[in-house]
Amino acid sequence: MGQWFEQIFDEGWQAIEQFFGAKSNLQPQFRGELASITPRGERGLQLLPEADVMRAKLLDLGLQLGTKMIALLVALTQETDGRISLFVQVYPAMGESYLSPHLKLILQSDPGEVLQEVESRGQDVCIQLRPFKVEPGTHFSLQVILGEISITESFVV
Repeated sequence: MGQWFEQIFDEGWQAIEQFFGAKSNLQPQFRGELASITPRGERGLQLLPEADVMRAKLLDLGLQLGTKMIALLVALTQETDGRISLFVQVYPAMGESYLSPHLKLILQSDPGEVLQEVESRGQDVCIQLRPFKVEPGTHFSLQVILGEISITESFVV
């Protein structure tokens, strides 16, 4: 993730516009006090306040009754104090209108301590973590859990 500011991304991380283009029925927005603007210097999708980099990754929760795809969205902003602000959301993908109930999104520290956790309810169109800031070099992971299926994405900022 530290190379995201140089536009170098790990496999699977794509531009958010690929997931939420003009014809998409999804219109991601951050709840709370966050204003909607585009990445610095760009026009288009309205997602995050002053976001320098925004990427999304499809995750396949592979349920036995069929595939359940979700999109994990991550945005980073380089702050003037040298820290990195992060914003994380999960959306349904592949034609779904709502997330499955009891879908969990968890932020963990490098030793595995749960720092934040949010769980979807009956008709949530997205869930999100509270925005957080980290120092460069910080290790953390994002875990998505639905039933017995768990997917973990590890990052170094």
